[in-house]
Amino acid sequence: MPFKTTREALLVAQDEREVARLVLAAIGEVPQEELRRLPHECVIALAETDIHAAAVALLHCDLSLQGLAPEVAELVRQLALLYATASARLTQVQATR
Repeated sequence: MPFKTTREALLVAQDEREVARLVLAAIGEVPQEELRRLPHECVIALAETDIHAAAVALLHCDLSLQGLAPEVAELVRQLALLYATASARLTQVQATR
């Protein structure tokens, strides 16, 4: 998955638009068949336009969902990390305005 590279790019994103663009590009790289396997709660989180809210929802999914196939659980974990990194960077960018 391209998320590690995206997380690294997020750390130096210059503004909110770049953060959003990086997240959307990373999600766009995930094959649709993998996204279709995500639990409903995760799909709802990915539809969220507020990156902070999506990060919280995905972290909650990662911590609370049981019995997922290992590859689905790993995707949820990687999505949660991606959005948590994006959320942290947004907070930093917004604090320097």
